[in-house]
Amino acid sequence: MAPPSSAGAIASIAHIKNNTHPCWWRDSGLRKLNFCIAFIYLSSAMGGYDGALIGGLQSIPRWLTDLGSPDTQRYSLLIASQSIGGVAAFAVAPWLPDVLGRKWAIAIGDLILIAGAVGQTFVTDANGYMGTRLIIGFGGVISAVAAPSLGTELAHPRMFGRVASYYNCCYYAGAILAAWISFGTLNIASSWSWRLPTLFQAVPAFLQMCALPWFPESPRWLLRNGRGAEAERILLKYHANGAEQDDLVDFQIKEITQQIYADDQCQENGFSMFFKTAGMRKRLVVILFVGFFSQWAGNGIISYYFAPILNSVGVTSYTQTSGLYGGLAIWNACWAIAGASQVDRFGRRALWMASTCGMLVSYILVTALSATYSRTKNIQCGYAVIVFLFIFFAFYDIALTPLTVGYPAEILPTKARAKGLGITYLAVYVALVFNSYTNPIALEAISWKYYIVYVVILFGMTFVIYFLFPETRGKSLEQIAEIFDGPLDQIAPSPEPEKFKSEIEHREG
Repeated sequence: MAPPSSAGAIASIAHIKNNTHPCWWRDSGLRKLNFCIAFIYLSSAMGGYDGALIGGLQSIPRWLTDLGSPDTQRYSLLIASQSIGGVAAFAVAPWLPDVLGRKWAIAIGDLILIAGAVGQTFVTDANGYMGTRLIIGFGGVISAVAAPSLGTELAHPRMFGRVASYYNCCYYAGAILAAWISFGTLNIASSWSWRLPTLFQAVPAFLQMCALPWFPESPRWLLRNGRGAEAERILLKYHANGAEQDDLVDFQIKEITQQIYADDQCQENGFSMFFKTAGMRKRLVVILFVGFFSQWAGNGIISYYFAPILNSVGVTSYTQTSGLYGGLAIWNACWAIAGASQVDRFGRRALWMASTCGMLVSYILVTALSATYSRTKNIQCGYAVIVFLFIFFAFYDIALTPLTVGYPAEILPTKARAKGLGITYLAVYVALVFNSYTNPIALEAISWKYYIVYVVILFGMTFVIYFLFPETRGKSLEQIAEIFDGPLDQIAPSPEPEKFKSEIEHREG
């Protein structure tokens, strides 16, 4: 049977007084906060730019020619190199946000990514391109692990679900930028046709790094590190418009410190914490599935090999291919935003299930139509494949785009959030390495028959999500923890643990 939602066991925060306007855009504090979060979420746009950049460059003839026209295996390695860098970043990415703070971790990731992007702009062969993609992947993952932790932990409780879900939607802001910059440089008669789109990869990271000094640190990280007064000032400024006292802010501080106390009952601070309790073990299983599913739902073939797929169904014009790729990026962004805006209305499980079922049906049709085109060369079948690729991505975007990061971020407790997101990204990048190296070889060898593998995976995804993924709609981060761990007052009996009492009672005007 499906997991319980635990809605009856968790109290609502709706009745708690709070000095903010119900509409965030009419509230000064929330406008400032959401502006900060938007810049923090440029980390997602960086990932989207890189993902779409490779697809866009495939339509630019000079790109592979200037890199020495690598064969299929070397081309696979060239694409996989960014993912390999992301896997390598797992050695430090989960630790930096906990040790240095969320903001410093983002800044370090940005610096590394900028260095990689600038270096990649001036490479002259495939080896240089692979090396700089490794650097970009390394820096990008450091930033991508820290950014959703900071954005989620800063969000107002009333907006938490949407803020967490919108993070990965920003992926398509970067994807749109990359796709259309590549389209715009398509006809430049020099190597700058691909070097300019490559250089622009550094722009989101540069903008984010310049803005970071003016943004607040995570109140939850500050409380965990003995800086309770600073955390309270941030919460009062952004969650209560600078009021001297606010009931909701008091409630949040009490709930956060109680959760920290509960987390500290487990003495483990490393990855072994994910094996200590039943709740943490379940979280580990869920976030691993989320990471792998995000890349093994069949989207990896389309995202990185869009041009070869179009060629296989009769679309061979560079201009047509590049234009369709740019249109797909815009289409994806619209559906991702639509899905993220409905997470609190329909709930996470409803979106997960609608997404997987829709993708399964779409992929079956893509497979059947591709097989028909391969046999008959009927151009109408080729066009139908393109239509159902777009429909597939609409279903992908309503859940897997907003929830791939948003869902792990909300089910993980503060102590484990950065490390848990690191595990999610490790699963994502391991899957990407596999996809990047295997997909082009498999597509060249067996063409449309390779799609059947992803039909089977999508079928399995449906059952895993139904039986393992709990509903989290309408709950704070600390309340979500109760779904996995049980009531906080049973884990941490003292409502104001002595260890943190001075931080809760301390006030600085």
